[in-house]
Amino acid sequence: MLRAFIAIKVEASQSLRKVLRTLRDMGRHVRPVDPDALHLTLRFLGQTDEAQVGRIVAAVESAVETEASFSLRIEGLGAFPDSRRPSVIWAGMEQAEPLNRIVVRIDEGLETLGIDRDDRPWRPHLTLARVKSRPPSQLRDLLESQAATPFATQSVSSVDLMQSDLTPAGPQYTVLASTLLTNTP
Repeated sequence: MLRAFIAIKVEASQSLRKVLRTLRDMGRHVRPVDPDALHLTLRFLGQTDEAQVGRIVAAVESAVETEASFSLRIEGLGAFPDSRRPSVIWAGMEQAEPLNRIVVRIDEGLETLGIDRDDRPWRPHLTLARVKSRPPSQLRDLLESQAATPFATQSVSSVDLMQSDLTPAGPQYTVLASTLLTNTP
């Protein structure tokens, strides 16, 4: 068994790196993502039988076979469940309609493999940090001041099946398979 998810790797722009440094400087209650490990999760699979990997890759390939490469904008900060009780700090996605189509098709393909759909509706977002216990007051100020800030434009040309290994130093990610979108060089 391996811990797996389907994602798009995201390059950390200078403005995203600055936000991540600001989050890191807020102390032990805020745990930012490593800038080199940023990714947009399309579907978390959790514990996955290694025998399913090939079929999952085929489902991803089928989901993206008619989707051309595209760009999306990373814009604005927010929190789940909300800014008063944040557990996850995220950056939003604009121009995300291609992502929505891909996620629907991935879910349909996974369902044929017996993998149930996620109960929660999918919302495109880039996780930047997790909040453990009561956050410092400057976190709410950061969320309010950066609610509409443009951070980057990301080119999307592939979707990856990733393995996540949890370590004391944080999760370590390995690409198991990468599927190119149509018209990707």
